This record gives sequence, C-alpha cells and structure tokens, in this order.
Amino acid sequence: MKGIYGLGVALALGIAGALFNYVYLTSKLKDVEKVAFIGIPENVVIQRGEKIREEHLCPIEIPTAWVGSLADVADRWELRNTVVVNKPVTRTLAGQRILLRDDYRPAPEEVLVLGEGEKARFVAVDTRTFVPALLSPGDRVSFIVPKFIGPQPARTVAPAPPASENDGDLDPIAAAQPKPAGSDDVLGPFTVLAVGNRLASAEVWRANRIPQTQENVLTIRVSKNVPNEVQRADELFRRLQAIEYRPVGIEIEKQSRLQTTP
Repeated sequence: MKGIYGLGVALALGIAGALFNYVYLTSKLKDVEKVAFIGIPENVVIQRGEKIREEHLCPIEIPTAWVGSLADVADRWELRNTVVVNKPVTRTLAGQRILLRDDYRPAPEEVLVLGEGEKARFVAVDTRTFVPALLSPGDRVSFIVPKFIGPQPARTVAPAPPASENDGDLDPIAAAQPKPAGSDDVLGPFTVLAVGNRLASAEVWRANRIPQTQENVLTIRVSKNVPNEVQRADELFRRLQAIEYRPVGIEIEKQSRLQTTP
C-alpha cells in the first residue's frame, strides 16, 4: 500500500513539474523577439488572378533567430498596404501560410507591344559568351560582330594547268566571299524586347512557371523615333548577312533594373 502511495506522490510531482516547466517555457517564449510576416489565415482561399485584399491577410510571427533567408523571399507585415494589397496572385493560395513575393508578382503579358514607327527584329546570339538569365526585356545591349572586308575581285587566270602547277591560284568563287579582318566591331545599342520567348525577367518567368525557350535569340526594337536607330539596325543586319547570320556576342549597355551591392 505504501508503495502505491509513493508511486502516486511521484506521479503527481512529475505532472506538477511538467506544468511548471510548460508555464516557464511559455513565459520565456513571450519574451523572444519576433518578426511578423504577411500571411494568409487558415480559412482563406485566394483564386489565381484575384486581387489581394487586406481582409485576406494576417500577421504570422517568426522568432528573429529563425528568420534566416525568409526575409529574402517574403515581406514584413507592416509593408502589406504598400507591396501586397490590390496585387493579383499568380496561383491559387490557401491558408495557413506565409505569403511569398513570387505569389503576387503580376503575370507578364505574353505579347510584344510595339509603338508607332517601331519594329521588332531578331538577332541570334552566342549564349556561351553571356548568361541569358541576367538579361531582361528593357535592357540596352550592343552586338559584338566580327569585322569583315568586302568581296575581292576574282583573278583572271589562264586555263587550269596541271594540279602540281596550280597550287597558288585563287578559287574565283572563294575570292568573291567576304574575308575576316581579324577584329570585332560593337554595333548598337538597342533595346531588348524579349530573350527567346521570355518577355519579363527570369525571376518573373519562373514565378509563373512558364518554360524558357530559344534564349539564343534576342528580339530588339528598331524605332524611327530614336535618332539613327534605323541606320544602326541596317548596318547591323548588313554585317550579320556578311557572316551568314552566325551567332554573335553581346555587351550590356544599360540594365532596366540594376541590382548592385554597396
């Protein structure tokens, strides 16, 4: 009987200790510094394309020590009216979850928009010489094209002598072709309208789960409204024709969204 009594006392003390420990830990957690991120409550569903309203949102608190890289992909609660409200979502979202930036980036328009006096032209580029993901529509680029000299007149030659005596003669057809001059020219700049099928930044295209294809072809704008741009384009394509439209390198003149580190 005494053993049962002792066991009951020990059990009661154990439960009491667990309760005191829980109360202690709970009180300590209240003292931990936290960061509130923009979230969606458990009972809310936002359909793809629907605009986010403030009643769709709730703060979700994370201990500061656990935030890590979450701050790179999600916004804090106090920024909700600036960066989230009235933005359409890119996919159907159901709570309870933290709202990520990729969830509310607007889907890109999948058409090229040209203004009055503007045309789109296409240039094959060598993707071994640059990283396509770093290039976005709106960036200004120039093209690195091999320099060629013009066609050379064919030599007039006598009837072909025996092969052993003909080694130094020029082939008339080969002589009429452009010859490399041993250096490159930089032609441009031009505004990029698309990188392959991509009409927005690589991040937005990935956020909308659109496959990226044909990034070895740049679509550029040629506008009569920009001084000398039509002439620059004519010279570019004359030179591309001379090298039989082989892929060329590029250099970025200006980016539409520069991301620099101080």
